[in-house]
Amino acid sequence: MPLRITEYKTSAHDIPWEKLARLMREAFKERTEQGLLFACRDFTAEELKNACGNDSFIFVRYDETDNPLGFITLTINGKSGNTNYVAASPSAKHSGICSSIFEHILKKSKDLN
Repeated sequence: MPLRITEYKTSAHDIPWEKLARLMREAFKERTEQGLLFACRDFTAEELKNACGNDSFIFVRYDETDNPLGFITLTINGKSGNTNYVAASPSAKHSGICSSIFEHILKKSKDLN
């Protein structure tokens, strides 16, 4: 299975919250060890789900074995959008994973006008 990006509406029931929360904890582990504290660094699956709310989107990049490599959450307000959370697996950092997700979001935005 090739790398793919899956879009989820946060109100959907098929979002792998536990995998995404684990990915976020792994992504921020190095920064936490450096003494930099981010509110999301210890999110449980339920806390991540609650923080995203029901009216946002999550864009997830998966590897060949269906494990998430990175994700970005997006909240749309009228004709503008805000990225709330960005996380990448430590093994995938600096590989363009999140850049590819941003490119996907920009393309989708242009398609939607």
